[in-house]
Amino acid sequence: MVEFILGAVVGAAGGYIAKSSIPNSSHRELAIFKRELEILSDENEKLRRRNKEAERRIEDLIAENSILIRKGKNAVDNKEDLEDERDLLKSKVKNLQISNNELERMLQEYKNACKALQNEIDLIKTK
Repeated sequence: MVEFILGAVVGAAGGYIAKSSIPNSSHRELAIFKRELEILSDENEKLRRRNKEAERRIEDLIAENSILIRKGKNAVDNKEDLEDERDLLKSKVKNLQISNNELERMLQEYKNACKALQNEIDLIKTK
């Protein structure tokens, strides 16, 4: 849209300059105006190409930005998932520690019972 407006403005300006100068000018001046018009047309074409290139670059940057935003959301989701998993593992470790303490207590009771039985056996052997 911008290149269309820019082209219209450049074309109108070039046309106005050429039209206002034609009745009073010679062939040489007419050639100069035509050359200036060609130069303006070339510049207009360059600007149109630059504009299209800039639009493509903007679209690429928008797409890249969207990807980065999605990755950022995924990173947040991944972090939350990892925190949930960490909390679950902490809970399991705590339960295992409680279970381990209970098993240690039971093992100590078993050892004490074995020691008591061994003492009884030794006492019976000595009689």
